[in-house]
Amino acid sequence: MNNVITRTLSGIVLIIVFAGLLLLGKYTSLALLLFVFSVAMYEIRKMLDSEDQVLFFISLTAGMISMGISYFILDGFIRTLWMPAVITGFVLLFLFMFTLRGKTGFRQTSQIFLSVFWIAGSLIFYFALGWLPANNGFNPELMIILLALVWINDIGAFVAGKLIGRTPLAKAISPEKTMEGLTGGIVLNAAAGYLVYTVTNSHTAIFWITMAILVSITSAIGDLFESKLKRETGVKDSGNIIPGHGGMLDRFDSLMFSAPVFYSLFLIIEKL
Repeated sequence: MNNVITRTLSGIVLIIVFAGLLLLGKYTSLALLLFVFSVAMYEIRKMLDSEDQVLFFISLTAGMISMGISYFILDGFIRTLWMPAVITGFVLLFLFMFTLRGKTGFRQTSQIFLSVFWIAGSLIFYFALGWLPANNGFNPELMIILLALVWINDIGAFVAGKLIGRTPLAKAISPEKTMEGLTGGIVLNAAAGYLVYTVTNSHTAIFWITMAILVSITSAIGDLFESKLKRETGVKDSGNIIPGHGGMLDRFDSLMFSAPVFYSLFLIIEKL
């Protein structure tokens, strides 16, 4: 019971702080996401038990520069047509730097390198939501909507799983996650999707309900992915920075899978 109260209170504080920084504008939003990335990468380093500080610094720098470049592209300082050349050149540069590193094994180097692209890449997609619709400047509305849908899904899945959870969702990966929890998250999120429609009066009710259900599904995949990572590395939580929730990855793993899908679908709808 005490853990549930702690989880709830820290979740409320986290929502207020996160949403507040997003609403303050693009600079505080970028700073917030850079902070999330930095803590998440530190957690990855601890989970993989990597003592190579130079490798960690290179990885951290690579991700932060990638996110910085994405801001300049999104805000129009760098022409969008340059994006493939900028990213390709940047990736090749860091691949070369990793190749020169002989201290750490290729497997661990690859794991950390892929983590950079998973975490930074997902956060870039999330940040890019602030520029949809295109050519209208920065508006965090979609970022806040996605954040709300991810966390509402978590609440629905958590409550349903605790109350009626019986059927394992993926027993080999995470025995505590159940089909009933997944269903509870989907049902509550579908209702939240309809609420988004009534508040924003944009698109259609079917569109928002469908998007909310997709967020539930991708959130579950992201949660299972991180559970698999923790099982492979033998840790219970990625960290302890957020009381009742664990680490930064524990809290934002769902968002990191939902953001690319959410952004891509909105971009497709905008182009139709």
